[in-house]
Amino acid sequence: MVGKCLLCGVPRPLVEAHIIPKPFFLMHGSTEHPPKVFSNTPGIHPKRTPTGLYDGAILCDRCDRGIGVWDQYGTEVFIRELKQFKPLKQGAGVIGFSRPEYDYERLKLFLLSVLWRAGASSREEFKRVKLGPHVGIIGQMLLTGSAGPAQQYSPVLSAFTVNNALPDFAIPIMDPFHERWNGVNAYRLSFGVFTAYIKVDSRSLPQQLERFILLPAQPLLVIARNYASSSEASVSRDIVRAPLNRRLFRRPRGE
Repeated sequence: MVGKCLLCGVPRPLVEAHIIPKPFFLMHGSTEHPPKVFSNTPGIHPKRTPTGLYDGAILCDRCDRGIGVWDQYGTEVFIRELKQFKPLKQGAGVIGFSRPEYDYERLKLFLLSVLWRAGASSREEFKRVKLGPHVGIIGQMLLTGSAGPAQQYSPVLSAFTVNNALPDFAIPIMDPFHERWNGVNAYRLSFGVFTAYIKVDSRSLPQQLERFILLPAQPLLVIARNYASSSEASVSRDIVRAPLNRRLFRRPRGE
């Protein structure tokens, strides 16, 4: 389909662009049993999807390939290189994780590109992302490859833990949504084990979150959250128990 690319603004053939990179969804399935998508947005029915969630009306091939470089880095950090995260302990528990070295520019641009794609997409799963004028500002940052200063669209990361460790199994991916931290606007993006909170506001985040923002030339700090007691786990249980979803959670015969 030929149309106007929503990032570069040039009329070109548009591609099926993934909103969240495919590797995050492949963690939830196999070649025999494709991953299932269960949206926590009201009115969205469960569906099987072998490739994740994509939109064919937002990006041209050139822009999609440009963003793909950051997608690759994001999947390396959040999926393939989990052993580089070292636990931060307090007493007998783990309160967070630290990665001594990472690429600030590439990781922040990855997170901003996912937020931008969610805001640009017309898919129902992303309807709660309404960026308004920030679509153009973030889009320009993506076009120029500039992650901006730490205080601009500051991301904070958390990771779910099971028995005080990063889980070795997939955590459900939730739809992104808007929230406020002491009145400061932010969006929550789910990547399974990891969650990103991106400030979309000129004001600073509350102090307890501000000290965890991504910073150039500093270790990557991640807040630990116990999955079993999290609101996401509660939502996941409600989704599983919904009458429309129960049959999709039955094990295939022969397993």
